[in-house]
Amino acid sequence: MSTCASPLHLQKATSKEKSKPALLNSFFQLQQLLPNFQQAWNCCRVYRGPAAAAAERHRALQELQETDLLQTLATACQRDTAWPEQQLQQQHTRQQQQQQQQQQQQPGAKKQAGKKQRQAAAATRTFAQADAAACVEINCCITMLTSLVQSFSNDWLAGPLASYMELCVRLAWAVLHCKEASSSSSSNSSASSTARSSSSTPARSTAKELAEAALQGSKMGAMAIGANLTEQLSHSSRQNQGFWQLSNDATSTAVHGLLLADLARHAMALHAHAAALSSRQRLLPQQHHKLLLQELGINMLIHSDENEAKPTVNDVAAASVALSHQMNAAAAARDTSSSSSSSSSSSTTCGLSPSFSSSAAASGSGSSSGISRAVEAAAMLTRLQAVLLLGAVYGEQRFKIMAGNLHGFLATLNSSALERAAAVLLLPVLTELLPASQLYAKANLQAAATANTAAQQQCLVYVTGALHVLLGTGAAAAQLHEAYCSHPQQVCQSLEAALRLTLQAQPAMQDRAERISTLVQAACTFVRSQPDSSSSSSSSREGPAVCGPAAKQQFSLLQQQQAPQQEAQQQQQQQQSSSALELNDRDDESCGSSAQQQEQQQQQQQQQQQQSFQGQQAEQLAQELLQFGHAICLQLPVPYWCCNPGCSSVGEASELELVSRKATRCSGCATARFCSKSCQQACWKEQHAPVCKRIAAAGKGQAKATLLYCCPAALVPQIFKL
Repeated sequence: MSTCASPLHLQKATSKEKSKPALLNSFFQLQQLLPNFQQAWNCCRVYRGPAAAAAERHRALQELQETDLLQTLATACQRDTAWPEQQLQQQHTRQQQQQQQQQQQQPGAKKQAGKKQRQAAAATRTFAQADAAACVEINCCITMLTSLVQSFSNDWLAGPLASYMELCVRLAWAVLHCKEASSSSSSNSSASSTARSSSSTPARSTAKELAEAALQGSKMGAMAIGANLTEQLSHSSRQNQGFWQLSNDATSTAVHGLLLADLARHAMALHAHAAALSSRQRLLPQQHHKLLLQELGINMLIHSDENEAKPTVNDVAAASVALSHQMNAAAAARDTSSSSSSSSSSSTTCGLSPSFSSSAAASGSGSSSGISRAVEAAAMLTRLQAVLLLGAVYGEQRFKIMAGNLHGFLATLNSSALERAAAVLLLPVLTELLPASQLYAKANLQAAATANTAAQQQCLVYVTGALHVLLGTGAAAAQLHEAYCSHPQQVCQSLEAALRLTLQAQPAMQDRAERISTLVQAACTFVRSQPDSSSSSSSSREGPAVCGPAAKQQFSLLQQQQAPQQEAQQQQQQQQSSSALELNDRDDESCGSSAQQQEQQQQQQQQQQQQSFQGQQAEQLAQELLQFGHAICLQLPVPYWCCNPGCSSVGEASELELVSRKATRCSGCATARFCSKSCQQACWKEQHAPVCKRIAAAGKGQAKATLLYCCPAALVPQIFKL
């Protein structure tokens, strides 16, 4: 404890160049005494029992708080946090000035500009060259504070030393943006061994080499802090304790940044593991973790070969908790700032905190909590990448858990944050996540003795729930159109699977009717647009595509069938509104009688809703549904398609080949169309035969009342398998 003032004495003693390397090397070895003492103390407390160990910990904490060690480390942390941020800000300012000079310079002044750039690069000093003692002091603060907080608390940001740990977290976040850590990790292999070994540290010949080794050790210590915070957040979220209550925005920025960097590290490890599995013949998802690290300003981890992370489901779930908390807070801050700026034109916008990292400050798009929208988007994509990789590496069980966690993540977002999530996640959910869940569902149906059970399709249930949440946002229409124009076949197949599952689900399923309505609206959005590039300018039309006299005739029949239904619905709404007005007029005269009449009307409406269709009414409704499905099939924008799901001719053939090819239509149902006779024969036995029989029987008037439930599922392949 007598070395608590060593950082202050060290800066005074390094004025002589000859004694600087020796002093720095001695202090670099001296700071390892506290972690070694902590390990020995923990071993001794194990044999004393829980009660005696807790009492000894409490007594040691009181003695520590009476000394000036914590205050000295806190002062050093504040000073060391401001120093790298100032250096990074100066570097960013110089880079901006150089870019402006390059844009403004004339072609004849290239040689002179190159000479000035070389002089500026020579004048620019790295962190190790600027102050070697500060680099060693940063490593000392991170090592000692982490050891002290870990000795006296299991939850670092909620224990008795939480205020000191917040300073350490901010310092660790600032260290991760130092470029020396990146260069030393790739070019200096001995630096990593120096940071790992706590017992022996090789002597360095110069102060610069020792400072670079100290920065490398600080970088590894910062990543260890992020891993520990992820583990603690995972434990607290399982206990329903929520997110930490942090003191300021700068600390919140650092905590969220470390947690998201740890998520990227886990995704990187999962990607490497999945790529090493030769038995997995599926395509790996896009490496969004690299984009996340670039947006965070931590480029050193992208080129780092040393990643010892062992990803678990709890780690990815903890990152989801941090991301949802950050997005909700950022959305609330943006809403507050926008309302204040609109109410008062003279009000200034909320600026970044002084201790904010230079990468986010350079982007200029950060919220009050310091995380920009680009970081949020990259984090959500990395979160989705981790779900796919967990399923590819560990199988369906973990994929199912993470799919349910994704649904819960979307459910915890507020309206503004959910809009931003839909703008990012809707396309990959339709083109990547739903196809992956379909593969697991098909594998389960083939392996199980009984098909179509809830346990076998649980993955698809979770992903469909997440899709329903995303489709309910305001940004869904534009994203659906973009997804359909870029990936029409994948989007239609995914939506077909979601609609089929929802139709076949039990009636007791929560919000089943709402999900069906949302998916049908999405299907109508697809039908009203054309995926080809030639009609991209006019694809967002108000009505469905109508081609040919037969199509126009069918479309007019659809409009005739739709008119009576709309009139009946309007009459019912008018009756309800008139009855409500009458009840309001009678409130002043007799409150009791109006309440009784309202109850009677509600009971009558409930009885009418509970009555099921029977007899001839059910047959008529089934026939109308069939006619509606046939008419929809005739209004599809693509004139040539194939109802065989295994057909690849339509996707590979050109327009000329499709026009010249002789298409066939099923003579039984007169609805299904195929590109050739061979595709019709291949699809007949296993897939189209039962559908054709049901449609033909319904067309002859032999359908029963149960057709009301099987009809929508029968129409789904006709609408979506284009």
